[in-house]
Amino acid sequence: MDIHLPLAPTIMVDLNTTEFMVQLLFIISTVLTTMAPLFWGPLSDCYGRRRLFLPACYFMIVGQFGCWVAPTIEWLLFMRVIQYLGVGAILTVTMAVICDLYQGTARAKKLALLEMSMPFALAVAPIIGAYVANYLSWRYNFLFLGILQTFLLGILLKCMPETLQTPKPFEWRQSYQALSSILTNRLFMQYVLLFAMVNASYMVFITHASFIFINGFNFSPTLFSLNQGLLVFVYFLGLVFYRWFVKYTSVPSILNTSMLIYVGYGALVCAILAGILPFNPVSIVGTMIISCLVSGPIITSCNSLALTSCNDYLGTSSATIEFTIGSVAGVFMFLSSYFFNDSFVPVYTVIATTVLLSIGIWFNLTETSSLKKERKV
Repeated sequence: MDIHLPLAPTIMVDLNTTEFMVQLLFIISTVLTTMAPLFWGPLSDCYGRRRLFLPACYFMIVGQFGCWVAPTIEWLLFMRVIQYLGVGAILTVTMAVICDLYQGTARAKKLALLEMSMPFALAVAPIIGAYVANYLSWRYNFLFLGILQTFLLGILLKCMPETLQTPKPFEWRQSYQALSSILTNRLFMQYVLLFAMVNASYMVFITHASFIFINGFNFSPTLFSLNQGLLVFVYFLGLVFYRWFVKYTSVPSILNTSMLIYVGYGALVCAILAGILPFNPVSIVGTMIISCLVSGPIITSCNSLALTSCNDYLGTSSATIEFTIGSVAGVFMFLSSYFFNDSFVPVYTVIATTVLLSIGIWFNLTETSSLKKERKV
């Protein structure tokens, strides 16, 4: 999705359409990334990871090449739907495969490695997109991705094993019961909601960052890109620290330490909102550096602990995580956009709300974990 971010104005002119129709490209991406896992995840528990992953890749590649040759915006949007029906399986089934193959610390490290790919893509993709569009056309980004994904599919066809050892028989009632069991697993849902709230805080900031820095503080696009690159690098650095610390301590310990630092970030956000700290680039970037440094360890820890607490239907569990994260982020991004009025106050009010909710879930989570330990004793 990120490779196309610099290309929206060009697509609008080339296909003689409106800004809203081009924005639908990104809206479709977000919605289907949230919804499609609920289809692919449970089916992968019944028919196997490989048997679901490879057809999803076919959808993605067909949609990619279809976007490349799109003559109209309607055709482009239709092919985007086809493409993201497949994309919705990729992360969900990948997480399930990792959980099939690894346990404990090894699982946590592999999930962290998966999470580390996200900021790398976030930083590199727009640069590639702008470069290709400048020298060729926006269409060639779809062609580039289609060729790359076809090459990777060839490797997967040859090398990807079936990792699901005991497939479940597919029955609608059983699938419903599995999902119901996951949703009523209190520990699982607390980890997922903590993950979702921390992610939502960052997503709300990203949604408005260009307006705050470029329109509010007169940053040039280049300076703004460098600032965002710094935050992505800090997020990546936090994941590197996580992979190092997990060798020497437990995942819950890393989560609790990271959340203590996150409480400090929440205090700084509230101080900016209350006017105690000035609303300027130094205070904003400083607080976001703290947030990005610990967000990766928090998100990866929650992901690992949630999947460990619900180990029977890993495909369905992974799909539930993806759906919850996307839904929570979407709600708070919509709220911040709806109330945005060229002022930082509504945006930071929403960010502060997500941070306070995160801290509340964490307190409740530590209490739940303590009670569970007491019962075991």
